[in-house]
Amino acid sequence: MVNCGVCSDCKEANTGYAWCNKCDPGRFKKEGITSGNDELDKLICERQQQTLHFYDNFEWITYDKFSEVETIGEGGFSIIYSGFLFWIIHERRN
Repeated sequence: MVNCGVCSDCKEANTGYAWCNKCDPGRFKKEGITSGNDELDKLICERQQQTLHFYDNFEWITYDKFSEVETIGEGGFSIIYSGFLFWIIHERRN
């Protein structure tokens, strides 16, 4: 069995690399980083419950993390944007 560290919240062994399936799913809601859409947030939580490791995590990324955002298409009920994601990996628990 691979040692994936200990969860800083529950102090139990992580279930994957820098990931605790008991504490991490839904953490974004507790931290106030939501999409603003209850159905989308529910989908993110459900997907996070299936996550094995931090680097496979499905999460909401806020607009301010993108740069050089530009419209690349419009039509129907949508507008399509393109941009670059500036992402700093937060220091994760061991």
